[in-house]
Amino acid sequence: MTRSRISIETALGILAASLLAAAAFGPLIGIFFDPQDFKSFLAPLSGGMGIAEYMVESWSWFEGAERVGFFRPVTSLAFMLDYPLWRGNPAGYRLDNILIHIVCCVLVMRLSRAIGAGRAGASMAGVLFAVHPGVQNAVTMIVGRHDLLATAFGLLAVTETIRPVTSGTQPSRRALLLPALLTALALGSKELGMACLVAVPMLWLLYPGPMRASGGLWLVPVGTALVGVVYFAARLVVFGGIGGYSSINPPASMPLHLLVILLQASGAAFFESWTVGAVWLAIAAAMAVNRLRSDRAAWAGAAVMGCVAALFGFQTVAGIPCAHYVYAPASVACAMLGRFADDGKGIRRALPSLAFLALTIPVWFVEFREEGIAHSAATLSAEKVFESLEAVSDRFVPGERYEIWSPVEGTAEEQEMKNVPLYMAFLRPGECIRLRVVRDAPPDPDGRGVFWENGGIVIR
Repeated sequence: MTRSRISIETALGILAASLLAAAAFGPLIGIFFDPQDFKSFLAPLSGGMGIAEYMVESWSWFEGAERVGFFRPVTSLAFMLDYPLWRGNPAGYRLDNILIHIVCCVLVMRLSRAIGAGRAGASMAGVLFAVHPGVQNAVTMIVGRHDLLATAFGLLAVTETIRPVTSGTQPSRRALLLPALLTALALGSKELGMACLVAVPMLWLLYPGPMRASGGLWLVPVGTALVGVVYFAARLVVFGGIGGYSSINPPASMPLHLLVILLQASGAAFFESWTVGAVWLAIAAAMAVNRLRSDRAAWAGAAVMGCVAALFGFQTVAGIPCAHYVYAPASVACAMLGRFADDGKGIRRALPSLAFLALTIPVWFVEFREEGIAHSAATLSAEKVFESLEAVSDRFVPGERYEIWSPVEGTAEEQEMKNVPLYMAFLRPGECIRLRVVRDAPPDPDGRGVFWENGGIVIR
């Protein structure tokens, strides 16, 4: 009887998360590509770029004579598998992103269970993550797949590190083999996987379990010090050179950025007003204190998991904050909320906390949809330019030089003209059509000009 009830709770959680994700992302599935999509996979793959070359060049660019960028072979391989299926259909790529997001929701449930949540609390964690406003950008952007894949492998690495510790067996070095493999896959998806290089050993050494002392709250400064190590390693080694980033936060500003990412990950930053967000955060904190107050090991575990969430947000702390950076730390935060709501000691005891989190879902859903509508509106001008260019693309002559008139000030469509070379590389792959964007000056009379006039592209 109990086993059947628990199985039904888990199944209902997965179903609810899937339906909510479909309802939230469904209206956005067919919106147009982002220019980064053309740069990262559409243009290279339409031109028949080989697997070895694409693995190296898909996420890199030139700054002067120097190539900078990232190496993301797992994500590159995912797009290579996708392209023959979907080609120029954005809905197909976004459908795959939504499916990966649903998988991540299930992995959030699994992590929540590993850190002590009951079945109902773990299911609530996955449902919350399905419509967390902080995940919208990563899932809707097709190239946000690197965040989805890195988070999926990162969640698996973290969970597989914790499970041996909490199962009542003494952790062994062999138990780290699977987390190490998953960490490698996370690194191959995105440099976000760097967080696992610190999170996995930290959890292996410090997460409390039946076969080791809980350690107590002294784990907080230890974990914080380890978080600092990865931030400065990222700043000095990756982001300062091979990562291709040109702007890094000074160390003095990192604590504020850490606070920002934790507020975003918890969801408190996504309410209509800061007052409402502060009240929600206070209730969530009280819920956590109520669950952990008599259990030193639970406090220690929560402290370490808080450091893991911070590690997953290191890109915001070390660099310029981007909306899609919230995805990974939000996954850990939702797992912790499920643990704080339901510690597995009885569903009746957990009902008030679960009801509080359930009331959060429609509020986040509304905010989620508003962000999606804004994202959809931002792609309209790009789609208009692409469709106009597609109509005249057969008029471009290989070998000739074309200068694209793209003034700094003007309509959104005129501003999108700078992406014409990317679009043409996709529409006319492998052909030598020389295109150059001209700003603040008329086109060279020796070349042919490409203009935006009367609602469409004109070549003359």
